[in-house]
Amino acid sequence: LHSNLAAVFLMEVPPKWREAGAAAEIALAVEPKHVKALFRRAQATLEDNREGLPEANLRKALIDLDAAREVEPGNARISQEAERVRRRIEKMEDARKVPTPEEILRKVPEVLLDRGADCLASHGYVWGQTDTTVHIYVPARGLKLNKVSDVAVEVGSRSLRLALSDSDGPLHFELTGKLQKPVRPDDCSWQLEEDGLLLHAELAKRVIADDEAEGLDDERGEHWSCVWQGHPETRAPSAKEREKVQEMARAANRAEAEEKKPPEEETNPKAAEALRRMREMCPGVNVEWGNTSVGAWK
Repeated sequence: LHSNLAAVFLMEVPPKWREAGAAAEIALAVEPKHVKALFRRAQATLEDNREGLPEANLRKALIDLDAAREVEPGNARISQEAERVRRRIEKMEDARKVPTPEEILRKVPEVLLDRGADCLASHGYVWGQTDTTVHIYVPARGLKLNKVSDVAVEVGSRSLRLALSDSDGPLHFELTGKLQKPVRPDDCSWQLEEDGLLLHAELAKRVIADDEAEGLDDERGEHWSCVWQGHPETRAPSAKEREKVQEMARAANRAEAEEKKPPEEETNPKAAEALRRMREMCPGVNVEWGNTSVGAWK
């Protein structure tokens, strides 16, 4: 009787989910393996599979559907509904999965990691730098950062603290210490990226002028060798050092191109004729054609 009453509540417009569930509960109290009552209670819990239905409802309904299928394994309607609910739960679980830190960091543009270092294994972050900014990336570890309140960032002129916590409050990651070089705190910023999977902090460099740098040779210039003092240092050259290397490479390429050029007497008939005459005028002397222009001497 109560199982049929649950069916009536389900067919009303709009359906009375709570009343249908209560009626099915009474039927199952009398007969715990009543297939129709199990199925109708599941339907009442699912509320026509509406969007935004809590995962707890899906799991509760799946228990009833699996119990009904055990009694009637050949019931196609129950089997189809159970599989549909199971796929929906699996989709929710997949959405909750957090990629590994390495997978998260693959999405960071390489240009923002230039002249930096991979400190993931030792300190949980990677970093890079431009002429004006230091970029620090801290990937989530097993837990998404759902809101700004999960993150604490404290920037001083020579210090930085990054702390991550979950929604319940416990701290599960912290980086703090003295910076390798000074920054401009008011121009520093941070944001959550990749849907809460990545904390990105940007430090505005404060380049020490030569007249301020007396006794501070390690702080002169814009290039940072590390972020926090005592952390692994980058092996990347500074921007000036890189430019010098690039200029040396360009000069070597120009010299190599000059060497590969054929002698002018082979391509210039006038030069070839002048060289022939000079050799005739100076028998026994080795006469060769040479470029004596200012550009060649440079």
